[in-house]
Amino acid sequence: MRRYKLYFLSLLIIYSTAALATNINGRFVIVGTDNSKISILIQFNTNTGTDDLGSSTVVFGFDNTLLNLPNSPQRNVDYFFHNFSGDNYTLGTVTKPSVNMVWVNIDLYFNNSNQGTIVSQNPEWTDVVTINFDLINSTDSINIYWLTSSAFWGIYDGNNSTLWNTGQFVNFTGTTNFDTTPPELLTGLLLDPATLELTFSEPLEITTALNSENYLITNGINIQDVFISNFGDVVTLITTPHSNGLSYIVTAEDIADLSGNIISSQSNSAQYISQSDTTDPLFTNVTVLNNKTLTVKFSERIDQNSAANKNNYSISNNIGIVSAQLLPDSSGVTLKTARQNDNTQYTITVSNIKDRAGNTIYPNPSLKQYLTPKKGKGNPQQKIIQRALSNSWHQYFTPEKSIDGKGMIFPDSRWQSEDVMPLTVTYDVEEIQSFDSLRISFYKWESGRMFQYSVYTSADSITWQPVLEEIWSENSEWAELNIDSTETRYLKLLMLKSNQGPFASVWEVEMFGTEDATSVETFSEIPETFELFQNYPNPFNPSTKIKFTIPSVGAQYIVPIQLKVFDILGNEVATLVDEEKMPGIYEVEFNGSNFSSGVYLYRLTAGSFSEIKKLILLK
Repeated sequence: MRRYKLYFLSLLIIYSTAALATNINGRFVIVGTDNSKISILIQFNTNTGTDDLGSSTVVFGFDNTLLNLPNSPQRNVDYFFHNFSGDNYTLGTVTKPSVNMVWVNIDLYFNNSNQGTIVSQNPEWTDVVTINFDLINSTDSINIYWLTSSAFWGIYDGNNSTLWNTGQFVNFTGTTNFDTTPPELLTGLLLDPATLELTFSEPLEITTALNSENYLITNGINIQDVFISNFGDVVTLITTPHSNGLSYIVTAEDIADLSGNIISSQSNSAQYISQSDTTDPLFTNVTVLNNKTLTVKFSERIDQNSAANKNNYSISNNIGIVSAQLLPDSSGVTLKTARQNDNTQYTITVSNIKDRAGNTIYPNPSLKQYLTPKKGKGNPQQKIIQRALSNSWHQYFTPEKSIDGKGMIFPDSRWQSEDVMPLTVTYDVEEIQSFDSLRISFYKWESGRMFQYSVYTSADSITWQPVLEEIWSENSEWAELNIDSTETRYLKLLMLKSNQGPFASVWEVEMFGTEDATSVETFSEIPETFELFQNYPNPFNPSTKIKFTIPSVGAQYIVPIQLKVFDILGNEVATLVDEEKMPGIYEVEFNGSNFSSGVYLYRLTAGSFSEIKKLILLK
């Protein structure tokens, strides 16, 4: 009887071991490109997250009409191992047995006292090796595929004897989206007699950007030091003093962008005048992104140190400020806060903010009220997006990829534009539904990429209402956005620009709402406050409408009103209203037929009340 018990126990152990066998998964990720090279990172994960990798050989193939690897790849030149070379491993190798095949060889010493590297548990990934291929053709789709059926394939546990099960090994098919556009020097701005700020069209390669010999200023001005912004597109030159009232030209040479493109002589100079900036910055707007995130905006670019000091902001009802981050346009700040209640009015106070010339915000402190979004009634639920539409996408990076539910797990599961921004992608839930929040996962957020974008909704895809305008994404996987509950069918993203390039790309978009939408609030006959609304549609071509409200001001029944439009430089281009008006709700039309495409400002002035908003004309 004892013999049968031992036999049964042996079978149980064998069965349990087989049932718990480790499954390993793999994928390819593009981690770097330029006009002649492409870097492919191989990553592994397992179903356990507790097992260490032993000696292994993985095999994959590639299209040798598009990619090339030397016949004898060189370590630390053509490939770099990350976690499986050295220590308890021998120096891993990459070999090329044929024109379109690669072997990745990992060897763990056969010594029981040594252990291998623990491989991450799905969905986390462990880096294995980065391989640098020569790019033969940068315009076609790249194809790289695992050869798991190869007789040489074998991935072993750290005991060098237990073979792991081959799980999901995802092939890569996609375009490389190379940046071939040289950077441009857009503006030169003298902050003080010895500080010149240069703004470029895109982030720069840091070595060339910080080389003082790459800059030349007329009229005998010498450069003493160079600094670059966190986002890489703004360079600050510390110079010998400029003379007030003189005109200067700064030229940048041999400056490269992140893809190695050298600035062109056609766009490497900027003219500026030495004039002291004595204008105080203004606190212009506050936007609620969600119950823990606000964006505050200013009338001009502001100083990094004062902007990032969370002590310069406070919110009523003892709402704490967790952090403050200057946005890429340098005229806005994202505030992370303690949780705020829904449908509640708060007052935010901003103090001691300075512009780039050292002028302090006026008035100091400045206050604004805002209302957090109102949730709908009923149980929250995800709204299933049925269709995604855009006029611009790369092959293999269609709009539909951004609603497939896979997100950034798969490298090609995203929408990516073929054309430069601004452009749109529209999402359709195929029927009118309540909607009060959404989540957006933007491409390359983990690498510091941020996008400026606007959100619109529509019941018929013809008339669009702005929800959130000119907001920036964050350095987190998901941008969480809350709005007042509304009934809609369509959602539109207008992608405006990025701090790292001209193309738009989105991993995933999700919409949420409740069973019943909150009823829409209407104005009483006489509004209680002055209010300037966002124009709609926006962007527009050729006309848009602007709504504003006028309350009864004390004993005054007639209020002098001015509504004017300015270009981005502050020049007045149109007067829409300049007269006395009774309290009430008004709407006027602005026709941009005679204006060029671009960003404009409109300002409502009524006594001591003044508010500014932006509108975008796209022809």
